[in-house]
Amino acid sequence: MLVQKLASKDYRKSKDIFSHLKESTKDNGYQAFSRKEEMLIYLLLADWESWKKIALNYKQDGYANYRTAIYPNTYILDVLYDELIKNKDQLSQKIKQSSLTEEAKKVLKLLLYYIEIGKRDEIYSNGIQEFKRSYPKS
Repeated sequence: MLVQKLASKDYRKSKDIFSHLKESTKDNGYQAFSRKEEMLIYLLLADWESWKKIALNYKQDGYANYRTAIYPNTYILDVLYDELIKNKDQLSQKIKQSSLTEEAKKVLKLLLYYIEIGKRDEIYSNGIQEFKRSYPKS
């Protein structure tokens, strides 16, 4: 159902379903979503604060999440990538208008670019190098 609501751009209902699935599996031996899936869903929903919270703690939380079983869902990542690519222009506009720091905006722009092309290329690599020069402590 989440996939259908995301595909139909019913983001309010998508967020409700997403929250319900996360909450209903919170105390189980598995999680509804991986950290990567959560990050992509938050990006698609333009929930910047939740996205930032995971992104800033990804390495730390990712290792903990690695040891926790995730409910098997083999195709949601493909759907999320497709939806992010389809909505790239609108998301870019929302990112631009958001209250995020310039640092966070640049990370999101690079992430959207990478998702769209599906690989590292010269533009992406140059963007990463420029980001590292601009934000060496990031």
